[in-house]
Amino acid sequence: MTGLQKRISSDSSEDKIYLGQLVEKATQGEFGDLLRIIINGITAEELAKSSIDAKMPADRYLGRIEGLNILQDKLILMIDIKNSLVEELRKSRRVGAESD
Repeated sequence: MTGLQKRISSDSSEDKIYLGQLVEKATQGEFGDLLRIIINGITAEELAKSSIDAKMPADRYLGRIEGLNILQDKLILMIDIKNSLVEELRKSRRVGAESD
């Protein structure tokens, strides 16, 4: 198992912050734009195919689209978790500094 796989399966705040930062950096800028374009483009393409190709069941197309949406949601959630944990750390440091 690679270091990244260990971090993904870890429940530590440090690993969650690291992964959130990694996703945030990767999804900002042109790469993030490209990722969104690909996800949205594939979604639109699958929807168009589903209305044309009657041979493939609609649930297969919907499953593909749902998979892309899950990926996008997981990436957003990783960033949100990172932001939440970082804010909690900042608050606890402020409280600790004020009590000293």
